[in-house]
Amino acid sequence: PDAPQLRLALGQLDAAAISTRHAFAQRILTEHPIEAGLPPNVDVLDEVGSQLEFGERWRRFRERLLDAPQLRRTLLLLFSSGVRLGDLRHLAGVLEDNWDVVADPARLPWGRAEPPVLDVAPLVAAFDELLARCDECTADADKLLAHLTGPIAEHAARLRAATDEFELLTLLRDPDVKFPKNLGRRTNWSDKQAVVDALRAVGARRAGLADEVAGSALRRIAVEIADFTRESAEQRRAGGRLEFHDLLVMARGLLRDPDHGWAVRRQLRDRYQRLLL
Repeated sequence: PDAPQLRLALGQLDAAAISTRHAFAQRILTEHPIEAGLPPNVDVLDEVGSQLEFGERWRRFRERLLDAPQLRRTLLLLFSSGVRLGDLRHLAGVLEDNWDVVADPARLPWGRAEPPVLDVAPLVAAFDELLARCDECTADADKLLAHLTGPIAEHAARLRAATDEFELLTLLRDPDVKFPKNLGRRTNWSDKQAVVDALRAVGARRAGLADEVAGSALRRIAVEIADFTRESAEQRRAGGRLEFHDLLVMARGLLRDPDHGWAVRRQLRDRYQRLLL
């Protein structure tokens, strides 16, 4: 550009709309609150304020979650698998920071089905088949044999004697039960590798069963947390107390709105000929 254009640009620099992207989104919303579904006066919470309000919303939701009779079994399964309330709060925080991802319930791949019944009978049968192979060992002092007849046999017995699925899931998640691949001497077994492979397979089957039930329980609770996330976003919209991420998502939603978006975009186009990011 030639010198006159540069001088003109420098002369108008103070009039340029220079801001952060969040402030630009806030300007769009405050200029079109009705179209955005917001009250006339909008407050933007800072990070500390957002955390405090999230903590209070989470406290109320947590009480509601723990008191829901239809979720009692699912929560007990989840806690038996090692998940804690703090983990669920962390998940809620992640969804809160990305609430537009779960804004549409249809986008969630999970339903509200109860976790499957924890049936360990096939797993116990697999343990029994493995333990039956102890007869293939020719040395009483073999370390693989000792592991099978000791910790593995004891674990199978505890699974068989468990009285409910919560105890079963705790047993399945017990980290002290090992399924090593380097115990025993090859010369002490007719086919040591086959026994080791069977031991590892039972261990993988045990872990897979625990993960299946725990994962199903977590997905079920995640649906409830996603509902909580959407409710929180709507409460912030209705109250006009927005967080930084709300500004971006709601401004985008307004610009894409099938009823009001075109008029808002036209006004922005008339005012801003160029956007420099």
